[in-house]
Amino acid sequence: MSISSTPEPKRAFALVVLEDPEGRVLLQLRDDRPDISHPDHWGLFGGRLEQDEVPSVGALRELTEELGLSLSEERLTPFGHFQMEEGKIHSVFLCRLDTELNDLVLAEGQRFAAWPPEKIAAGWLDGHPVIESHRAMVGAWQGQRETV
Repeated sequence: MSISSTPEPKRAFALVVLEDPEGRVLLQLRDDRPDISHPDHWGLFGGRLEQDEVPSVGALRELTEELGLSLSEERLTPFGHFQMEEGKIHSVFLCRLDTELNDLVLAEGQRFAAWPPEKIAAGWLDGHPVIESHRAMVGAWQGQRETV
């Protein structure tokens, strides 16, 4: 007799590539706590979707929770779905910021900063690693921008 196991369902996440007027991408230096994924790494803003939550709504919720940034759904442009980490699917959105960085209030993480995509591609920023899957997503976005 064989027992078949059903694969673990994928956990869904929504992330946002926030681009400032200079073409830099806003990243968050995640908290340095062992109970979170990728502690002390730079990453895109966003997070895990709540049960039955639509990715765009989850992305907007996360931006409000993490940065105090309230946007309309029309401000988000769907970019793609990525399965770069085991058991995770990331819905990625693009958003051009028209808010001054000084007006944003960080509510999660150690700090945030805007970085040129080519610096993000290097994988390390200010002594901290960039989450590998987020680095690749920014690279995909940058590649698409360069072909347009």
